[in-house]
Amino acid sequence: MAETMHLGNYEVTMKKKLLTVFCALFLVLGSAGFSGATLYWLPGVNETSGWVDADKTWTDDTLLCWAASASNLLAWTGWTGGPGLTTHDQIFSFFPPYWNDQVGNPRYAVEWWFAGTNAQQGVAGWAQLTDFSHSGFYPTLDYNTYWSRFEGWNSSKLINDFILKSLGISIRVGTAAGRGHFLTVWGWDDAEKTIYVTDSDSGNDVLASYTVSDTGGLSGGYSNWSITHIYGLQKNPGWAPIPEPSTVLLLAFGLMAIAWRVRAIRQK
Repeated sequence: MAETMHLGNYEVTMKKKLLTVFCALFLVLGSAGFSGATLYWLPGVNETSGWVDADKTWTDDTLLCWAASASNLLAWTGWTGGPGLTTHDQIFSFFPPYWNDQVGNPRYAVEWWFAGTNAQQGVAGWAQLTDFSHSGFYPTLDYNTYWSRFEGWNSSKLINDFILKSLGISIRVGTAAGRGHFLTVWGWDDAEKTIYVTDSDSGNDVLASYTVSDTGGLSGGYSNWSITHIYGLQKNPGWAPIPEPSTVLLLAFGLMAIAWRVRAIRQK
């Protein structure tokens, strides 16, 4: 009888260990940014879904790549403008009626979206407001509380950190001649040193990838461009996005695993 009881305890112990491993596995698979050993995506994003891509119409927005990238960030992080201003395309279309078609920065787009102000108003060489009727969708909040900025490219660690913190990410790429452009980041492959981005110049909803050198230089169509700045926008703390189906499935399996573990403990 003692031997039988010992075997029963051993089986229960093994079940508990297996269930613990099972729970841990699903927590890892469902965690932000994980997709294999070296490939990191923002939560809910993969190569075919989850990312957004506001594109220029090339009429009154030729130089508004900064506003397009900011629109992607605002939509993805839940800083929407109410009914009719919830998607990246809707948000981007809100900019041209208020701004002239000049160079800018996602930082000032987000500032204006929050508070209706432009820190570069009156400064030569920057996009200017032409209509001042927008007073901001979050006028009581300081956008700087939710905004992160890093200049230069020391390593890929910052991109990884931004992804793991679930920030909406925009990067500025520039040339030696002084040209600049903004892209929206959705993923990073640490082994291949490859960045996954959307580009408002693409004309379609396209996720592109470029390898990045140790100094921040890009490949392909941006072979003469380098990453000069990295920006991050935190998610709206009051926003509750609808979960992706895959996330719901992982959560269901995780809850089942926890329930099985509790049952095994009770049967001990």
